[in-house]
Amino acid sequence: MYDTRLAPKASFTTTEPWRVDRPGLGLRPRVAVEPDHFYTRFFDVSRRQTERRTAPP
Repeated sequence: MYDTRLAPKASFTTTEPWRVDRPGLGLRPRVAVEPDHFYTRFFDVSRRQTERRTAPP
């Protein structure tokens, strides 16, 4: 789950219906945040496509 529309230093909270069926066992999810990951990938692919179109045959 991700949301690239969050403002800097903003937060997002969600509640998931996960259940742990064994006593004493817990669940600790981790979230990796990669600022600008989508935009970096998008522009890198766009730049490579442009280079291929404009390269001499």
